[in-house]
Amino acid sequence: MDLTQVIAYCRPNATWALNGNDLSGLTWLSNDSTPPSLAECEAAWAEIEEARVAAAAAREAARLSARARLAAQGWTDAEIDVTYPTLVAPA
Repeated sequence: MDLTQVIAYCRPNATWALNGNDLSGLTWLSNDSTPPSLAECEAAWAEIEEARVAAAAAREAARLSARARLAAQGWTDAEIDVTYPTLVAPA
């Protein structure tokens, strides 16, 4: 779990400092909110990871859709790869 991402996700307007990647190194500087609990951080990390996976799946679906549309117009895989390098499968 990346606590910097998690804390920014849980408390987007808060001010804080983090020494390391453990809640024991968190210095909370915002008076208008409280630091997130470990349970809240773990739940937020699951949401962040779920969103990351969903975004990757959406990008892959869009890539495959674009390739299929070009192939339907008669383009070969080699032509697509050369002309549209962003449509090449990620390594």
